Amino acid sequence: MKTQNKALAILMSALLFLMSAVSCSSASAAKGDANGDGKISSADARLVLRVAAQLDKAIASFADCDMDENGRLTSVDARVVLRIAARIITAYDPNEELLLVHFIDVGQADCILVERGDYTMLIDGGNVADAPAVLSYLQDKGVVSLDYVVSTHAHEDHVGGLGRILAEIEIENGVFAPKTGEKTNAYDNFCSVVREQGFSPVTPLPGETLSFGGMQVRFLGPITEDEKRLNNTSIVMKLVFGATSFLFTGDAERDEELEIIDSGADLSATVLKVGHHGSESSTSYAFLWNIMPKYAVISVGENNSYGHPEDAVLSRLRDADVQVYRTDLQGTVVARSDGKTVRFSTDKTPQSGDNPAASTTQETSATTTAPTTAAQTYIGNKNSHVFHLPTCPNLPKPSNRVTFNSRDDAVNAGYRACGNCKP
Repeated sequence: MKTQNKALAILMSALLFLMSAVSCSSASAAKGDANGDGKISSADARLVLRVAAQLDKAIASFADCDMDENGRLTSVDARVVLRIAARIITAYDPNEELLLVHFIDVGQADCILVERGDYTMLIDGGNVADAPAVLSYLQDKGVVSLDYVVSTHAHEDHVGGLGRILAEIEIENGVFAPKTGEKTNAYDNFCSVVREQGFSPVTPLPGETLSFGGMQVRFLGPITEDEKRLNNTSIVMKLVFGATSFLFTGDAERDEELEIIDSGADLSATVLKVGHHGSESSTSYAFLWNIMPKYAVISVGENNSYGHPEDAVLSRLRDADVQVYRTDLQGTVVARSDGKTVRFSTDKTPQSGDNPAASTTQETSATTTAPTTAAQTYIGNKNSHVFHLPTCPNLPKPSNRVTFNSRDDAVNAGYRACGNCKP
């Protein structure tokens, strides 16, 4: 799990405290070094917890130490007991921990770190070349092991960095990946490293859930795997924390989106990770209207050769009044949830008005109210049937525009008013 140099010293002190409190004939246990590597690790914490079972007299019941309620002792349980036993904390309330979702800037690729206290999940690892930067980021955050790892699909810009990352980061509980793989060195390396850690990738079924750290993950897709289009094998999952939620979509395209809609899954989410880096083939209107996110994050490379994110996708997001963050403009984006609201921080300040994140209702309401006169015109979006003031920052691209000479003309034509500029 997560720790830092100072925390290691605290853990060592806690282990020494426990070892002095209980008798143990095991030579390895006496040293508090379960695997003989000379380092304090989660394995050592579990060993001490096992031999210190008499701690159940000091704590209400030993069952209370099973923090994730999986019926077995884990490093999470060990850390909680160590905190209590060594009086590192007097009252530990895990509910006070914020949920942090780090959309790490890996250029034209995906890498997301989910973190709540000592609980962590890594979703994709960027390209092979991104691995050193991701490792550095994880180390800076004090992450030395991961509860869960998800490879959304086998394309190199998602799975490529995971092999190198997992060669240095311990997996605690499990790995998820689609059944369909790609015969590339990057994917084979990922599978090999996972096996070396004693795990096999598991393909979750739609509707399955996973609970850890006060969060629930519900797997929504793929419903079926399209072996000819790896994007449509992407694992799509929704993470719920309190009243807030995050929808992670990998590179799922329209076909997979429609299958998930047809499954009847609850897609509503506070934050959407936009599919396929903002490609026009993803984030269909039907999918977006089922989600109705307040925020969206696009992981995309600056000046990429694909033209991502595409204007059509940005137009859809604007029409849905979604506040958008982009790694190409703002670097790493971090969402923080207290279970009630979500706040964002970014590495960079947007350098141009092209960033949709600068176009939220609150930020633009004071600047987009143009005087309405008899000569006022309105700009409609042919696709979404939303009309705007000419000064609105969320105007559709020129090919999708229709001009109305009055507000009544727009309304009579079946168009609805933009919620951003409020024409």
